[in-house]
Amino acid sequence: MSSQSADAEHRLAEEQYFPVLTGTVLDGHEIEAVVVDLAELLQIPEEKAGDLLQSKPSRLRKRFSKKKADRLQTRLLAIGVGCYMEPVEQQPASEQDATTGSMAGARDAAPGAMAVPESPAQASDEQGQERLSL
Repeated sequence: MSSQSADAEHRLAEEQYFPVLTGTVLDGHEIEAVVVDLAELLQIPEEKAGDLLQSKPSRLRKRFSKKKADRLQTRLLAIGVGCYMEPVEQQPASEQDATTGSMAGARDAAPGAMAVPESPAQASDEQGQERLSL
């Protein structure tokens, strides 16, 4: 393997993504079933899952590697949740801590913890951290 392809693979391995739920249910899916499945997948109360499907985008606060982000996106789309993955802008670690604010709590949470906004209107709220096992 050439050093260029090894460098490219290393960069891909380091890329991080935030899941963004579009707030929509995909065609062919019933909202009630999607709410139940989303609550189960993110391990959050159904009420909170329903809030995430109110036609407003909600960025989850946990970062994922490219591989895990792709796997989560596949699972979300399969249950009928509109979503996409937003790349995390790469910054030096010292700048990240200063500029991400609400992300500090999510990074320090237990492994596998999913920080979910309370509701789309309260996306900056630090409460609502739940577990997600991928």
